[in-house]
Order: sequence, then structure tokens, then C-alpha cells
Amino acid sequence: MLARLGVCVPLVLLGALALTGCGEPAQDSSSALRARAEPYFREFEEFDAWARRNFDADLALRDARALEETVFAPIRRERHILAAWVEREGADPRQVGLRTETALTFDWVELRGVPMLSRLSVAEASLADPRTPRAPPRDAVVLSRRASSARGGGDVRVTVAYAPRELDAEDDE
Repeated sequence: MLARLGVCVPLVLLGALALTGCGEPAQDSSSALRARAEPYFREFEEFDAWARRNFDADLALRDARALEETVFAPIRRERHILAAWVEREGADPRQVGLRTETALTFDWVELRGVPMLSRLSVAEASLADPRTPRAPPRDAVVLSRRASSARGGGDVRVTVAYAPRELDAEDDE
């Protein structure tokens, strides 16, 4: 009996060790996701600042449609942007979407050490593009950032889904 246990225990330990090596380590997975997201950091930073300024100045834009048109003006015609969502929580909640009627929520990975973009999260998704309803869903890198509103009263979350630019270039051909 002890001889059988002597053989079984090492086999069980060997199996457990093999399973711990399966998949990508969390650090490698996060690094790969960050590498895919980096080409969009600057563009996201610019839109994030624009959207936050508009949400903080929305007292003049009480009409949701006017706020939506103003917030998404800089990115509305960008073919590589599949969807975007901006929302403010708190005492005066507001939300607007570009090519989506619901918030873009995913399994987020927080990225640290991105200059000018604290509290930045990234996710990968497969999203349908409503501009091409019969086309299959496209792979996307989704960036999202939650930060306090400059005028107070709650956090503002800005979320943008980007299709790879090389696919966008192929669509133009």
C-alpha cells in the first residue's frame, strides 16, 4: 500500500505542477494587451479630455441629443472607432453613446504607468459595427478611464472601442 502511495503522490504533484504552467502568466497577458492598446493611447487621451470638458460644461447642453453630437464630434467619422460611451455618475447623471445604446462593459485589465491616463483600463472584444450590419463582428481594443469630474458631483467614465487600423485600411480598398 505504501509503495503505491509512493508512486501516486509524485504523479499527483507532477500533474499539479504541469497545470500551473498552463496558460499565459498574468503579467505576460497584461503586457500583450498593453502592447495592442498603446497605438491608441494618444488618440484616447485627446478624446477623453474633450469628452470630460463637454460633460463638465453640459449646463448649456441640457438636450441629450445636442450633448451627444458635441461630445462625439471629433470621433464620429473615424472608421476605426467602432463605438464609444461617456457617462457621469452622481447627483446629475448623464450618459451618451456613439453607435451603442448601452455601456461598454467587459472584463477590464487595469494598466498602470500610462502617462496622462491614470486609472486606464483595457479589454479585448469582438464587436459588431452598426455601420456595416451584415459584416461579421470585428476584433477591438477597448480603452476606458474613470476619473472625477472637474466640476465635482461624480465620476466620468469615457470608453472607446478601436478596430485595428490595418483592417480599417483594407476596408477602404
